[in-house]
Amino acid sequence: MVRRLAALMRSVRLVLCGIAVVLLILAVLPSAVAAQEEPENPIGMEAGSPSSQLMVTLDQLQLSDQTVRGLFPSFDAWIPPPGGDIGEDAVFDLHYIPSPLLRHPSTLTVSVNDAAVWAVDLDVTEGMGGQRSERIVVPKKLLQSDFNHVHLRFLLRLPEDDCQVQDHPGRYVTILNTSGMRFTPSGRAADRKGPDLLGFPAPFVLSGEPSAVPITFIVPTDAQRQHYSVAAQVAARLGRAAREVGTRLRLHAASDVTAEKLAAGHLILIGTPAELPLMSQAIAKIGFRQRRDDSEASSDGSGQWFTEEGLLAQARDGLVGVGPSPWNPTYALLAITGNTPETLAKAGQALAVRSIGGNAAGTLAVVPHFPEFPAQLTAGEVEQLTMRLSDLGQQDRTAEGTGTHQTGVTFRAGTPDPNVPATLDLNFVHSPVIDRHRSSVTVKINDTNVGGVNLAESETGNASTRMSIPVGLLREGENRLSIDFVLYRSLLPECGPMAEERAWATLLSSTSLTIPQATTKQPQGQLDLAAYPAPFVQSRAVTDVALLLPEDSAERIGALAVAADLGRRARVHVGGLQAGLVDQFAGGDLRSLHVVAYGTVAGNSTLAQIAREAPVRLADVARPIDAVGLLGITRSPWQRERVLLYVTAADALALPATVLALEKGPLAGTLVIVDREGRAVPEALGAPPETLVTAEQGIGLTLGIAIGVGMLSLALLDLHIYRRVL
Repeated sequence: MVRRLAALMRSVRLVLCGIAVVLLILAVLPSAVAAQEEPENPIGMEAGSPSSQLMVTLDQLQLSDQTVRGLFPSFDAWIPPPGGDIGEDAVFDLHYIPSPLLRHPSTLTVSVNDAAVWAVDLDVTEGMGGQRSERIVVPKKLLQSDFNHVHLRFLLRLPEDDCQVQDHPGRYVTILNTSGMRFTPSGRAADRKGPDLLGFPAPFVLSGEPSAVPITFIVPTDAQRQHYSVAAQVAARLGRAAREVGTRLRLHAASDVTAEKLAAGHLILIGTPAELPLMSQAIAKIGFRQRRDDSEASSDGSGQWFTEEGLLAQARDGLVGVGPSPWNPTYALLAITGNTPETLAKAGQALAVRSIGGNAAGTLAVVPHFPEFPAQLTAGEVEQLTMRLSDLGQQDRTAEGTGTHQTGVTFRAGTPDPNVPATLDLNFVHSPVIDRHRSSVTVKINDTNVGGVNLAESETGNASTRMSIPVGLLREGENRLSIDFVLYRSLLPECGPMAEERAWATLLSSTSLTIPQATTKQPQGQLDLAAYPAPFVQSRAVTDVALLLPEDSAERIGALAVAADLGRRARVHVGGLQAGLVDQFAGGDLRSLHVVAYGTVAGNSTLAQIAREAPVRLADVARPIDAVGLLGITRSPWQRERVLLYVTAADALALPATVLALEKGPLAGTLVIVDREGRAVPEALGAPPETLVTAEQGIGLTLGIAIGVGMLSLALLDLHIYRRVL
């Protein structure tokens, strides 16, 4: 009996050993899988000219010319976008013929999907009749993929009108069926006119407007420091142009690129045709090629560059080309190439620090020399922070009816300069038939009135006014902007009061604040994340900075987000940014540079060194389950007078959240712990000594330990049984 019990115990032990091994593997597996998966970088953008839009006319909708009559007539049309595809803002082209008898205050108001977008006075001066045309921009955010309701409202008044004869034959407007809406489907974004270098960074980035289109940088499989530096400089240039968080930048080695990734968005290729086979296909699409036969080769054996017209560039020149992507012409391709690392550096740096026009078509540029950096801002020049209501999550907002209509929004003012006033550019459109002498708009900052305007002083259509915000009224951190419209209906004694809904005003989301910024410097002898982006951005330029990339290629995918954030905070140039693996920098190089180290402790050897040597070790931070990342600042291990910023996380999938915290701010102290949403969490000490542990790993380890304790108990019981047998 005792022997059977002992055999049973051995079987139980074997089963428990198997379970423990499986749980321990599951505990380690998430970080291994994370290194294989591609992290989504939450930091992009798309643009283009409207030269190939698709027109949907009233005639195509089987509508003839329409004549509206009466005192308050209206007209409605429902216009579908072709294929339900909406890529950008649309344009409503309105062609109409007003009665030659119309006089002030005759008006036309245009609404799309219940939002007013345009208003115009229809007063027809004697002898100025005939057809009229209006080109009305309709913001993309107002458009719908099925039908778009276009509503025209009229007030038709005659000379010395007493409204006694409302059906007077002179009260009319004819809407021509050549009117219609021009749409730009997203599928035509890259091939409307074709991207050109003079417009760069469009279509990759449209100033101030991020989009969901990913931008993939492709470098050779054995990329060197020059390749990574060009990628970082161009990423910073895109960030500087966009000025907004949201650019989806990805960095891939050529060996990791699939056909699906090539077709998924915009592409930026960096390398020579010899080291990057994709480059030959790309430049052929753009319109140039490399020849390497004896008659056209330079003395060092590197090939010259040719177009169909003949010689384009010498072997020592760098080249930049742009055009539709060969793998998906919906998107754009940027090729940065040459014959040597030096020629690549010339081309990349030229693109990063200035505009280059290139050939007549704007698709090719030869870069024979390194560019001169633009002059940095002097002490007398002021950096400015500009934000629009759309950047703060606000859409165009329409107030309807008489009375007071309030709009408020909270914003962060950065570090306002205490000596220079800020400005508000207020953009709005209002009904042409309100009582403009009594209606007004007023502005408050932090509950203090800063200005107002009587609507009699504004234009009937899109109106703009600039207001100065007194020095000292804005504070560092959160502020409150309030914009209040007070609307009155017009009274027409002969015709009665206007309808309530005809009193309206729309605050446009293009309304913007411009806030001069105080210069931020790293305090002498003291390190603080509150000073970021100093010292990495100085005199409004990115200079003397090294971005140390992880050795793990899977972690490098999202690294350019840091470069984009540095560029977003620069104003002059980003040409002083270098990037590469730590062993691609000589020790003397890093002694002269401020350093940003990106990646996990396991994936970046520099971070592993910091984890062992930093005064507050990365692994000594105990965190709640949802805390996944760390931002910290310390002295550079290569030069104590230089600064090192580390951007790290528990695993590769959590790195974007850490970058998001860096972008959003505000930061303070030398160490910030980040949760999965990119927010700072309270700091505590006492975590495991070697690495950050994910929640999944923690569960697996806990169960493994519990099973281990159970096995130890069984072993003790087994020992007791053996003693009884003996």
